[in-house]
Amino acid sequence: MKLGRTSSLLVFTVTLLGLLLMIWAVSLIRDAFQYQAAGETNARLIGRLIEFEDALHRLEAIIHQEFPDDSPKTATQYWVREYAEYLKSREEISGLYPPETVLSMLAETDSVTHNMDSLYMEVISLPAASKPLQEIAFYQESHRAVSLVREEIRERRAYNSQLSQQLTRNWHILSMLMVVCFLMLIMFAAIMRLYQQDLRKRKRIEKALKRITAEFRAIFKSIPDAVVFSDMNHEILMVNPAFTDLFGYNPEEIVGQQVEVLFARKNPQNDPQSPPENGHLVPFEANCLRKNQQAFVSETVEAVVRDEGMALGYFSIIRDITKRKRAEQALSAAHDKLEMWVNERTEDLMRANEEVKRFAYIVSHDLRAPLVNVKGFAGELRHSFEVINNYLRKVLPHLSDEEGTELQEILSEEIPEALQFIDASASRMGNLIDAVLKLSRLGRRELHFESINVRILLQRLLESLAHQIEQSQVDITYGALPRVMADRTSLEQMLGNILVNAINYLQPGRPGKIRISGKSTPTETVFSIQDNGRGIPEADLPKVFEPFGRAGTPDVPGEGMGLAYVQTLVRRHGGRIWCNSRVGVGTTFSFSIAHNPLKEIQPAEAEKVEG
Repeated sequence: MKLGRTSSLLVFTVTLLGLLLMIWAVSLIRDAFQYQAAGETNARLIGRLIEFEDALHRLEAIIHQEFPDDSPKTATQYWVREYAEYLKSREEISGLYPPETVLSMLAETDSVTHNMDSLYMEVISLPAASKPLQEIAFYQESHRAVSLVREEIRERRAYNSQLSQQLTRNWHILSMLMVVCFLMLIMFAAIMRLYQQDLRKRKRIEKALKRITAEFRAIFKSIPDAVVFSDMNHEILMVNPAFTDLFGYNPEEIVGQQVEVLFARKNPQNDPQSPPENGHLVPFEANCLRKNQQAFVSETVEAVVRDEGMALGYFSIIRDITKRKRAEQALSAAHDKLEMWVNERTEDLMRANEEVKRFAYIVSHDLRAPLVNVKGFAGELRHSFEVINNYLRKVLPHLSDEEGTELQEILSEEIPEALQFIDASASRMGNLIDAVLKLSRLGRRELHFESINVRILLQRLLESLAHQIEQSQVDITYGALPRVMADRTSLEQMLGNILVNAINYLQPGRPGKIRISGKSTPTETVFSIQDNGRGIPEADLPKVFEPFGRAGTPDVPGEGMGLAYVQTLVRRHGGRIWCNSRVGVGTTFSFSIAHNPLKEIQPAEAEKVEG
């Protein structure tokens, strides 16, 4: 709009200036033609004056004229003829309507020529001795007449020069005016072009404004929240259909009323707030009243509507948040209950940790001490048996065959077998105690998290297993593996235990293949170790991660603690572990590590202790 008014003002200014310049140019052209006409008239007048001067010179020359018969009559006739030419030349000057100065000069010249006529008549009638004085007087009068004409010619020529200068000045001014008018014409064309562009732009804006207005009305009607337009005095001007649905007022009932009728004024906090000078307000909550006086909790946002910096009114959006407030209250109650439950579970975890510590102490002291005694006394028994055996071998020849055979069987088979069983059971018990202690230490060892290049870690792990891999003739492949935030030692144990487990349970008679892969999701990184080994029976799958759990035929040495270790370490990394297997086809072990394992340690610890 500002550009349109500016363009109109420019068009008016340029047009007015152009008209003024045109009037000035017409005036200059008119003056130029007048100067030119005056110059031409003055030039003709100068020509006639020159002829008039020649006529005077001819009159002056008559006095020296010698005639053949030297008669006064002939001289008189000649004078009369020349004088007539003089008068004719004078009449021609008078016919040009000369200025007053020329008429005054002609009057003086007439007086002088009249004297010359009288003097000439006297000269031709006097004897020769009396003529000189009259001739001198005649010359004086003639010279005076010629001087008058010449003076007038000089003045006419000076006047003609002034006219020429003025005419030249006018044409110069006209030339500059033509240039200025041409430039103004270009400016006018440019302004008109801008004006037309502005006009087209204004039409487009008006068209867009109509479209936007229609879209605004459609959007205004379709807004699911109640919308209220009010003036600066908080008088309601317009509402949308959602307002009617929320409050129950028809537009005719509410338009013109104050916004305050929509709010319950039980306390000052429920009063509607005015937006600050910047036009926006943080949403505020208030108790509102429907037409039927039913109260509800609302969240209201207000903004000042402005036009070129001038405030016009308020734009308010009101939303019923009663259900949300109830949900928040329920959530708060649930949060309090959860917090209480977490506190209880924390106490349970602390007690469980104490139990684990006591259990570890019992295992390491109360169980290991008798085991050491058993192994020690078993050694004493073996030594005593060797002493007794040496003495009894001396007695054998003195016994009967039946007694000797029975004693020989006891000494060579039963007692050594019993002693060997005691040693094996003690060693087995020691290994189990070590496995339990290791599991306990894994659950309590401090973890050091760092960003790990899993591909490099896996390469080093495979180098340490190179002998076992070569003996099993297994083909191990892996692709790109994502980096992970984990404890390096724990990750080596997780991958190593699963790899060793896969190598140990390959299918005899079939080339072994193990594929290692990894992928990253928005919340965790998942690693998978897939083999084509024996597979695990479906009935054994639930116990593969239990301590001392063994699947299938236990023909592989070990205590069955490897996967239990892995599960403990995975849980301490905020992850999970699972297994998919088919007998005769192969097994895939997968485990995950949380992207932010520190957040998941506490839940993992809780799950570990409960397990």
